[in-house]
Parts: sequence; structure tokens; C-alpha cells
Amino acid sequence: MQLTVDRERLAYWMKRAGYHNYRDMAYGAKARGLTLSEGTIYKMVEEPTWSATRLQALCDLLGCTPADLIPGWYGGSVPGNGDVRHTHAAPQPTEEPQIA
Repeated sequence: MQLTVDRERLAYWMKRAGYHNYRDMAYGAKARGLTLSEGTIYKMVEEPTWSATRLQALCDLLGCTPADLIPGWYGGSVPGNGDVRHTHAAPQPTEEPQIA
């Protein structure tokens, strides 16, 4: 299975972070000291050519996780997307056995 950045999910997170296009994101990344060019972002959507470093930079820029951008990566949270799966939950207290 090829894990590629989903265009619709990326658009959701871009809008949420206040970016209008890949160029805006590249400028934002540069201002934050992240190495993401407009072409790199485009390639991450079009081809599964991203590296962990680039994916982390993209997520840092957008304030999301890889699971929020890549279908099939567990734990994403894109509202309205039927493919949302979580791998964690709030801790629940364990019940002590009752001794009668």
C-alpha cells in the first residue's frame, strides 16, 4: 500500500492553519525554519516520495499529525471524513474486583 498525502485532507488543514496555497505554506515554513518548498509540498501530494523529515515538517507547519493527512495511517481526525480511526482513548479507571 502506498501512503500518500490526501489532497482533501491537506486542504482542510491548510485552511485551518490559514494557508491558501502551497506557495503560502512554503513561505510559512521558511519563516519557521522548516525545509519545505512549494515543489516539495506538491510532490508529497502527487507521489509517495515524502520522507519522515518532510512529513514531520509539514505536520509541524499545519499543527496536525501524519494520520490527519494520510488515509490508512491510524489516528487521523478530519471532521466529516468517514475514514477517521483513532488508536488511543482517554485512560479509563480499572475496576477493582469486589471481595464479598
